[in-house]
Amino acid sequence: MGKIHVLKQDTVDQIAAGEVIERPASIVKELVENSIDAEATQITVEIREGGLSLIRVTDNGGGIAFDDVPLAFLRHATSKINDAADLCALTSLGFRGEALSSIAAVSQTELITRTASEELGCRYRIEGGREILNERTGAPAGTSFYVRNLFYNTPARKKFLKTPMTEAGHVQEILTRLALSHSEISFTFLNNEHEKLHTPGSGNLEETVYEIYGRETLHHLIPVAVSSPAIKLTGLIGDPQLARSSRCNENYFMNGRYFISPVISKAIEEAFQPYLMQHKYPFTVLHFTIDPDQIDVNVHPGKTEIRFGSQQSVFVFARDAVRSTLADEEMIPGAAPPAASADAPSAKIPESSCTPVISDRKPKYDPDTSRIHYKKSDVPSEPEKAKEFFLNEMRRRVTMSHEQDRKEIKHATPVAEEKPERIFSETSRLSYRLIGQLFRTYWLVEFEDKLLLIDQHAAHEKVLFEQIKKRYAKEEIPVQMTAPPVILRLTINEQQILVKYKDVFTRMGFEIEPFGGDDFAVRGVPGELPSIASQDILMELFDELEATDDADTFVQSLQDKLASVSCKAAVKGHQSISAAEMEALLDQLLLLENPYFCPHGRPVMVAVTQAEIEKKFKRIV
Repeated sequence: MGKIHVLKQDTVDQIAAGEVIERPASIVKELVENSIDAEATQITVEIREGGLSLIRVTDNGGGIAFDDVPLAFLRHATSKINDAADLCALTSLGFRGEALSSIAAVSQTELITRTASEELGCRYRIEGGREILNERTGAPAGTSFYVRNLFYNTPARKKFLKTPMTEAGHVQEILTRLALSHSEISFTFLNNEHEKLHTPGSGNLEETVYEIYGRETLHHLIPVAVSSPAIKLTGLIGDPQLARSSRCNENYFMNGRYFISPVISKAIEEAFQPYLMQHKYPFTVLHFTIDPDQIDVNVHPGKTEIRFGSQQSVFVFARDAVRSTLADEEMIPGAAPPAASADAPSAKIPESSCTPVISDRKPKYDPDTSRIHYKKSDVPSEPEKAKEFFLNEMRRRVTMSHEQDRKEIKHATPVAEEKPERIFSETSRLSYRLIGQLFRTYWLVEFEDKLLLIDQHAAHEKVLFEQIKKRYAKEEIPVQMTAPPVILRLTINEQQILVKYKDVFTRMGFEIEPFGGDDFAVRGVPGELPSIASQDILMELFDELEATDDADTFVQSLQDKLASVSCKAAVKGHQSISAAEMEALLDQLLLLENPYFCPHGRPVMVAVTQAEIEKKFKRIV
């Protein structure tokens, strides 16, 4: 007797549901994406007990026609695509058609919906994949889903869920990303009847970021707006003071879809590398717009991964766009930033969690004047006035229409703005007054109404770093022979990389030759590279080449690594140096493109204003 048999339909449905529905946040993601595709402008999500007892998603979108409702719960039933050819040019967030079927297979689901053209809507109830009710009912235009008793028929799945608080955190994380990707939609999130998130839906990204992360974050945001004929990039990046020890605040969106990409993360982190300490990651909210036929989003069931038609061109574009934006900013941190008022919205982005901090007050945004206004009966408090100031200031710096970004790719030449005199430039250097050395570590420099404190070790290290990089860029590299040679065992992929970039390795000071089998002998390394570190650095370079397949990136990465380990000669802290040496090093710093951070990401200098000092002495309040 044969051992192969056909599974029952309910078993098939539950297996399929397991591919889509991992936890309550998975349901929220699928339903909210459907609401976005239905062109909703207001979306409300409510959960109870972490989403196990109730998930409610309500929108004011197009709704579902009465006759289509039962079809919507069939596997692979969708209004988003017609055939396989449509997968090559997707513009909607959902498209596979398995979401509602999977949700209904593991919960008790109720749907109330009405289209604008129908007088009556539909109430539809389905439990465990079986239809219970289908009737006409009065309903507002739009759609409401009620998902109750998640995993009631698959109790084994429940034991893998975390606490209700943890599951609610996953839901909020999903909604935060959706709100950042669609600032033109107003999102509301209720957890156990308490409002945890509300965005105004004004279409202004800065206002959405404010509502999610708080006022102080707005102090440290830098607008990005760069275009090429194939890709457009807009959004916001944070200065180094917003960096965190995890990637939880790296937010990337492609044509309105949140996605995870090692290629993009590496490109952005490489652009930030001169500004951040090791193991610190930037704050980003970046929107990429690209022709849909140049990407494949049908890669992963969660639809969070994207395959690029030209991975290398996207990598280079993203890296250079952020790198050029950072280069235009002067980023000298203040030594004593003003403390936030007690009743101001919290500005902290917690190190241990990615859960955003939400403020309570919601101002009205006037698109005609691009300013925030309040009703006459709603007089703003001082924190709210501060909020108005910061939001209007950000709008002054950059105006972006994300709705249009998703619809077209347009080459745009940025309009040059007149910039104020930078604190650190050849012109401003003429006005410096070197006061002396503090704690035999920091230089005190007076400039206009500011006191600069410069870390002598970080400053000297940065100068040496750039000198070594320049020498490697000119390929003026001494070679140091290793005795005995360092033996590396390489994989097939690594061997192919070595063959492909053999000339590049040689030009950069490495002498590598076959040693038998999969082993290779490293007989020479760059002269400034300690031989003890050569094996680890080489293997890191192989890993990076395998990920990027780009010789320019390889050379840049090698230069950075060699310069970083070659800065041992820099003057140390607690070491006395003369005024002439300080002056000479200041002059060398002026020639650098980025004199503000050492090779390890620590600040070279901080600034204290005269006003901050006078506040300490109570001369001003």
